[in-house]
Amino acid sequence: MRQVQAAGHRGSHLLPPVHHRQLLIPGRLPIHHRRPADNPGGRGRPDLRAKADGNEDLRGLLNAGHQRNRPAKRYDAAKNQVESIPTFAMAALAGIGAMPDTIEDRAVVCKMRRRAPNETTAPYRLRRDRPPLRTLAAQINQWLRADLSILEAAEPLMPGEDRAADTWEPLVIVADHAGGSWPERVRAAAVALTTEADEQSASSPRLRLLTDCRAAFGTDTALPTAALLERLKTDQESEWCEHGPAGLTAMKLGVLLREYDIRSTTMRFPAPIGQAKGYQRADFLDAWARYCPTAEPVPEADVVPLTGGSRTSRTTRPAAGQSGTATNLGTA
Repeated sequence: MRQVQAAGHRGSHLLPPVHHRQLLIPGRLPIHHRRPADNPGGRGRPDLRAKADGNEDLRGLLNAGHQRNRPAKRYDAAKNQVESIPTFAMAALAGIGAMPDTIEDRAVVCKMRRRAPNETTAPYRLRRDRPPLRTLAAQINQWLRADLSILEAAEPLMPGEDRAADTWEPLVIVADHAGGSWPERVRAAAVALTTEADEQSASSPRLRLLTDCRAAFGTDTALPTAALLERLKTDQESEWCEHGPAGLTAMKLGVLLREYDIRSTTMRFPAPIGQAKGYQRADFLDAWARYCPTAEPVPEADVVPLTGGSRTSRTTRPAAGQSGTATNLGTA
C-alpha cells in the first residue's frame, strides 16, 4: 500500500491510498528466496513446463516477479507471522511446448527448433565460454549504471502496447541508448516476436472453442447444452471429440467458457426438450467481438425473454432427453 501524492497540490493528502494486489503463497509451497536487493539477479528454470502446469501457486509466484514491488505473502507458522517475499527477478525459462498463457504474456518468447542434420553450431563449454560472457555482462552493467538516471526517465516510442510494451520497454531503452542500428533492430524484433506469440496464442483451446461455438450457434438465440456439445462434436476429427473418453463434456465446456464470464442458464425450450440447461448466444457476443472478431457480422436473431430461468455458477451434465437442436427459444 502506498499514498498517492500529487506534486504541487495542497489537497494531495485527500487522495485515497492505492492498494496493490498481493500474492498469497500457501505454506505447503516450498520457496527459496532472498531478501530485497537493489540489483536482483536472474533465475533459470529449464524444467518449468512440468512444474508450472497445474501448479497455480508456482505460476503466481513467477507472474508476480514480472514487476518490482509485488512481494508474495506467506504465513510462517513457526514464527507466527506473515513474511513478505521479494519476487522480482529476471528469469530465463525453457520447456517443451507452450508455456502457460499467464507466463508467456509476461515474456519475450523465442521459439526454438530441433537442429537439422545439415546445420552446425558451436558447442558451449562452461570453462571456456563462461568467463568472457561474465566479463561482457560486467561491462554492460558498468556502462548502463553510468547513465542510470537518464535511462530510468526515458519514455521511448514503443512498437507495441499493453503488457507487450511493458515487457519490451527496458530492451528498447537500452537499444536507444546504444544508438546505431540497435533502435531499429530491437523494434523489428519486438514486432516479429510479439506477432508470432499472438498468432500462437490465437490457437489456444479456449479461443478455438469460442470460434467453434459461433459456428455452432449460427442464428439460434439459444441452445441446450447437449445440443451445443453435439454440434461441436459433429466433425469426428474435431478436438472436442477427444476430451476424455466421451469427448467434451458439459462440465468441461462450462470450465472453458467461464474464463469469458459465459455460464449456462436453466431455461425452457420448445417441446419435446422443455426445461433444460443451455447457453444464450447473447452471452457470447462480447467475447466473440473481443477475442475472435470476424469480418462478417454475427448473424442477428430475435431474443425471447426468459421466464423462470436461473443462471448458475456451475454447468451440470444435461439430463436424458435434452439432446437435439433448438432453433428458437421458447417460453413454454
